[in-house]
Amino acid sequence: MSGGKTSEENFFKFLKHLGIYEEMDRNKRGQRDTTADSTVDSEVTELFDTDVKKFVNDILVSRQHYLKRDRVETGDPEVEQYEYSWGERAKLEVKESDVLRMVCELYECEPRMFKEQYDKVVDNEGEGVLESME
Repeated sequence: MSGGKTSEENFFKFLKHLGIYEEMDRNKRGQRDTTADSTVDSEVTELFDTDVKKFVNDILVSRQHYLKRDRVETGDPEVEQYEYSWGERAKLEVKESDVLRMVCELYECEPRMFKEQYDKVVDNEGEGVLESME
């Protein structure tokens, strides 16, 4: 929805908004503190083997290629920032109209509210692809 790319920070904020991700506190030895109260449903946690960030990077990026993760040059070698974009497999298997539909259902709005994405979907998939939503 953001031009095909999003920062790592925004990506995980969105997953947090969906109730899928929660930043885990780390103790002094760098281990995850699993005693903290979690707002993520335990079934969701089990689905992603308790570490959503690891699942995203190991499975969706490295193994299945649904997402692509690239380092963003910040000018500071100490600062590591990444962005996510559509991976090769997602480009082949996922219709952008389906993603737009899902986002519109999530936000309870019409596809035309996302003009740039709507126009791109219509250009790529045809005029009538989103008619059932309007």
